[in-house]
Amino acid sequence: MHIHLAENGNDIRYCREKFNMMPAQYLEVLGWVDPDVWHAHHVKLAPSGIELFADSGTSSAHCPCASMLPDSGIAPLRHMCDAVAPVGFGVEDSASNVSADMTSEARQAMLLQLLGLGPDALTARQVPELAMLRGGKVLKRDDEAIIAPGMMAELAVFDLGRVGLDGAGHDRFRRRCSLIRGRRHTTASTAQGT
Repeated sequence: MHIHLAENGNDIRYCREKFNMMPAQYLEVLGWVDPDVWHAHHVKLAPSGIELFADSGTSSAHCPCASMLPDSGIAPLRHMCDAVAPVGFGVEDSASNVSADMTSEARQAMLLQLLGLGPDALTARQVPELAMLRGGKVLKRDDEAIIAPGMMAELAVFDLGRVGLDGAGHDRFRRRCSLIRGRRHTTASTAQGT
């Protein structure tokens, strides 16, 4: 089951006024906290909700670009990771993220955590763990969560020559290809100097 949860201050206000509780506690009353359930956004998830999700195995899809457009706030991603609550990245529809680009979502998640909590909140080395290992667990796909022999993981290789990635790579080869279920699919390849 999947629903949006604690997406903004209005969600919190509504639950308090209508049910006299926070959104995560209301979902617990409904029986919607379980390892088979995942929620999107959780920007305003309270510490008690994070603890409830960690204890129950309820998952979250963090969609930072979608949360930024309506000025919902910064999700407590670092706190969810610390509590070992199941969380991964997601993208919203075209109204919030036109490109549906998971790489951009991962980068934005890191930048927002740095903005909200400081330089040690989420490192570039921790982001792939969220994107692959934790994201795979949210989807109950442990067979796709890592890149290793026998796994069904997919790997994409990006052209670092784009202006937005200037300075990201210093190698002489810039290839764009994908490895999907162990098979290479090259879309373009360029070599600079050899």
